[in-house]
Amino acid sequence: MSELNVGVPQELEQLICRRLEEQKDAELRRIKARETEARRQAEIDRLRAERFDELWEAAEFIFAWRRWLAGSDVCDGLFRAFGDRTRLVLYRGGFWRGEPKKKDDRAANARLLLNGNPRAGHDEAHFIYEEYRNSSHGSSTPNAAYFYTPAQLISGVHPEFLLEAYASLRSPSAWKFALQELGLKPPR
Repeated sequence: MSELNVGVPQELEQLICRRLEEQKDAELRRIKARETEARRQAEIDRLRAERFDELWEAAEFIFAWRRWLAGSDVCDGLFRAFGDRTRLVLYRGGFWRGEPKKKDDRAANARLLLNGNPRAGHDEAHFIYEEYRNSSHGSSTPNAAYFYTPAQLISGVHPEFLLEAYASLRSPSAWKFALQELGLKPPR
């Protein structure tokens, strides 16, 4: 067997070299992408730390708003009419991949949803954050996060999104997004 002399075609050696070089390049791209993502996340965390008190107030208010809804008469009628599992859109904003979207991006959006009737007693998350893109092929939802506590909400969404949702829920048009999603035009 040791005397077996098998030649390897030059094309095969070249193919192997190319494939190994492609693998090397792909790994370097993955490392650089992780490094870029780590820098992006560090910047968002820096914003969270800088504005923590403001973000805490916003998150606490959003959870308090849910408690208010649970104790209100509107809760009974709303979820009786639309079902206990109805996801109520509380806010919609221009965010994609956890950041404010680019000005020329008209398709990307994010929304904060109340996850069903707060009185129903299900074990599911209280709020859901979803990102989606509108396209000629319909909508897609590549990113969703679920929140049970204000701390999770703070660490799970971009600070600007949280502050915008807070401002929206405190405004006279707090029900605007829910009405749009339920197929109704909000009053002007």
